[in-house]
Amino acid sequence: MPGSIGAPLVENTTDRPAVGACSISDICRACLRRARSDQQAAAALARIDGWIAVEERCEAERRRGEKTRPSPPGWLIQHGLNGTNVDAVRTGGCWAATGSGRCCPVTRQQALEAPRQQALRQQAPTCVHCRADTALGVPG
Repeated sequence: MPGSIGAPLVENTTDRPAVGACSISDICRACLRRARSDQQAAAALARIDGWIAVEERCEAERRRGEKTRPSPPGWLIQHGLNGTNVDAVRTGGCWAATGSGRCCPVTRQQALEAPRQQALRQQAPTCVHCRADTALGVPG
């Protein structure tokens, strides 16, 4: 009972034996458990370091791609389904041209000539979304 003469002041409430009661095999088992947990922690840190390295490589590749990416064209001409007639003249940033597959980049001069060539055939196509005629200075 605590507090009585000759009894310890604090009871041993843990599962460990009191100091001095450990055998060498108990100490060895504890050391092995500690070593195993240290190895597991080192393996987990190595995995995390690997993930960080992969993410850093991906980020560096993305930045390198942004630097080497060509600038978007200033003007686009969208051809019709037959590939010969001009469907529309668009600015380079026109959202309606994305995913079309029928647009090709052109110079400003070619973009100015396309509506004139089509006007001779009684067709003057312009994009209603990006208003390429206004950007080119051609009356629409």
